[in-house]
Amino acid sequence: DILNLSFAGEQDKIVEKMVRRAIANGIVVVASAGNNGPGAEPAYPAAIPGVIAVTAVDSDESVFAKANRGSYLDFAAPGVGILTTAPRNSYHLATGTSIATAHVSGIIALLLSMNKKGFSQDMLKSTAVTDLGDKGFDVDYGYGLINLRKALGGVALKQLNQ
Repeated sequence: DILNLSFAGEQDKIVEKMVRRAIANGIVVVASAGNNGPGAEPAYPAAIPGVIAVTAVDSDESVFAKANRGSYLDFAAPGVGILTTAPRNSYHLATGTSIATAHVSGIIALLLSMNKKGFSQDMLKSTAVTDLGDKGFDVDYGYGLINLRKALGGVALKQLNQ
């Protein structure tokens, strides 16, 4: 139902074909925006139309300094100094848009488990974000910081209205 693609790079015809096929089959595809900085070219597969592209923010809700920017971004999520598992039964702090992507994928998976037919990226844009940066969409945060509480409220409201 959902693909988390926590990698970013140059455009690749084979990857793009697989991602487009997944989207055409109703699979939600979430990808990291890239960690090459504000002046970087769009990163793939995040820049493929229909893919949910995610950037990272720190604990102050400031965009990660090394995160790519651009019109292909959709959402921001925590991705700086995040505690995660590591080899040999240990943990470490990780940073990057890949970490933020996993956060968004988890929220979408939760929403899908509650109401698979009621999920849409447009629903997230309108109900599940805290606007950061310029009002509305911007090239630093996309539509804003993903917000689980708002997302759950949006699903609950949609279910009540059906």
